[in-house]
Amino acid sequence: MKFYESGDNRKPVIFLFPGTCCLYSSFDHVLDGLHSYFYTVAVSYDGFDPN
Repeated sequence: MKFYESGDNRKPVIFLFPGTCCLYSSFDHVLDGLHSYFYTVAVSYDGFDPN
């Protein structure tokens, strides 16, 4: 399992867990909006991380 962190780490943290068989990158379209309020951590499950 990997964690992809982004945003301002002084803001509250929000964890983003993708649905079954989804990539963490499915959150890319909402990250800019979330960064206004949160430091984001997107979870990438083993076996579904292209990196």
